Amino acid sequence: MSIEEEGDVADGSAAAPEEGRGSRRGGDGGAARQVGVNLLWLVPGVVGGSEEYTIRTLLGFAEQGRDDLSITVFCLRPFVDAHPEVAEAFPTVTLPMTGREKSMRLAAESSWLGYQSRHHDIELMHHAGGIMPPLRGAPGVLTIHDLQPFVMPEHFSPVKRNFSRIAIPRSVKAARLVLTPSEYTRQSVVDVLDVDPADIVVVPHGVSPHPETGTPEDEVRDRFDLGERPFFVFPAITYPHKNHLLLVRALQGVPEVVLVLTGGPAQMERAVLAEADALGVADRVRRPGRVPRADLDGLLDAATALLFPSMFEGFGAPVLEAMSRGCPVVASDVTALPEVVADAGILLPPDEPEEWSRVMLDLVANPERGRALSAAGLARVADYPWSRSADALRSAYHRALERS
Repeated sequence: MSIEEEGDVADGSAAAPEEGRGSRRGGDGGAARQVGVNLLWLVPGVVGGSEEYTIRTLLGFAEQGRDDLSITVFCLRPFVDAHPEVAEAFPTVTLPMTGREKSMRLAAESSWLGYQSRHHDIELMHHAGGIMPPLRGAPGVLTIHDLQPFVMPEHFSPVKRNFSRIAIPRSVKAARLVLTPSEYTRQSVVDVLDVDPADIVVVPHGVSPHPETGTPEDEVRDRFDLGERPFFVFPAITYPHKNHLLLVRALQGVPEVVLVLTGGPAQMERAVLAEADALGVADRVRRPGRVPRADLDGLLDAATALLFPSMFEGFGAPVLEAMSRGCPVVASDVTALPEVVADAGILLPPDEPEEWSRVMLDLVANPERGRALSAAGLARVADYPWSRSADALRSAYHRALERS
């Protein structure tokens, strides 16, 4: 069976795509416009923060319950298994492929996706993963999460760098609109790719209200061997730009404090652990890797602060998530982080470990400062509901549909 023939429908009603195709009525009595969302790039658990951003924005869109646009999601089979809530919210056409074979996935975007978009009468396709396939069945809008391959090319393989430098500008040129998660990324697209600012729309991240599901503090302290000592949390994969080494070095100047590093392993894993050994702080570094959501929430609830020394972020969602739980935030003063944190946290240079040590000591010694940051953070997250993201996405779809 050819790849074009293997798409099937998975949603709460198997017939939904047939019913939706050109037949739903919009709020003004007209037919709902047909929009596809290309999620073939989204391999669950692999793509990082862009996964949460994409899923939550789509679900916020569905929660609005409006019928001016009919959305069909095109995705990999593992995506449906990982995010059944999306398949319940939208007609979902699946490609029976894991997506880990990147060359096959890219080929499918130009063949299978083009066929399916025509089959489902898609008027506009949202390519949410940063590139558009060379062959397309419908006009498109493009989400660019960040331009790190252009700004920090040393962190990428030659193959990835060369691919990005060809595919991203080509995709931007073909898109009716470009969507970004922050003003910082929007300006980067203008500066690096020479795009007209009028052709870029910011669709910001949001943050969900957190239920009381965090693991209790006594269990967290026992599980991660924290004792009664103050501790700080950094939830990030050990990519080079996340800058774990700075925190290990800063820990030298903060005695009797524990640093908890959650998140999966990447290129800097061995270097981080080796640095902790060399500096004599390994006994105060906890490296549990990926942890369940309840444990991460429990860590944030009990931590002195979230530390986020990243050297590059297209947005920086973990700082919002920490704020939503009342956890004080200390973050780098570069890229999108000042925009997100604003005056609700402490911003520091990402290359001065002594400054991070000083602030860590101050937060441990002065709990009242932490309480003030906690209150400021809770006020800040009120500016980032997912409904705001969904409104921006809906408006962008309508703008793109109006363009010819």
